Amino acid sequence: MFAMICACGFRNWAPVVTEEEYVNPFYEFSVKIPEGWAHTQIIPEWFRKGLSHSDMEHLKIMFYNNRSNGIIGIKSDRYVLDWAYAPTSQFKKAWIEYCESEKKKYNGIHGMVYSYNINDPSPSYWYDPHVSFTERLYYNNEDQKIIMEFRNLIYSCDNSETCFITFFIVSESAFFNINIVVYEKIIESFKTFSQKKWRDRQKENKLKENQL
Repeated sequence: MFAMICACGFRNWAPVVTEEEYVNPFYEFSVKIPEGWAHTQIIPEWFRKGLSHSDMEHLKIMFYNNRSNGIIGIKSDRYVLDWAYAPTSQFKKAWIEYCESEKKKYNGIHGMVYSYNINDPSPSYWYDPHVSFTERLYYNNEDQKIIMEFRNLIYSCDNSETCFITFFIVSESAFFNINIVVYEKIIESFKTFSQKKWRDRQKENKLKENQL
């Protein structure tokens, strides 16, 4: 159902990180970095408990806040995805199977509780990225209760390819309601960028058609 795409050509695909923004040219997304949050490459050991090998492999960036001890990260991948040949029911079925396997894995570990919520997939992701499914993991780190959430979205990378992006947050339960507000703002900044990118691409395509 999914076929990986490799980076080709001579375009500069290197991500750009400033104090205010993270831009990833290959995966064609951008997010605003909230005030008080800084780019970090350090992954705490207690945080690794909730990450799989795949999570680590596709991790693009993480932000950290010293005051709230919150971590917000982004992982992404790129596919060819044709909704015309793959009914939305197949995607939902695949997501349920994945989440059920994760639930079985984590809930079998003492002190960990995993839950998920799946939304109906829709081709509208081309112009309006939406959350496909949300995962939550609760676990203890010594005397601290940790909440980890993964929010998975599908969006259009270009005219023919699709990207899958996951935003995640890791927070002590005491600060979760504070950190999740920032998390929501980062996701919204991504959606705003993605929608604008789609509109600009439509204008470019129409201009090319008129020139033929």
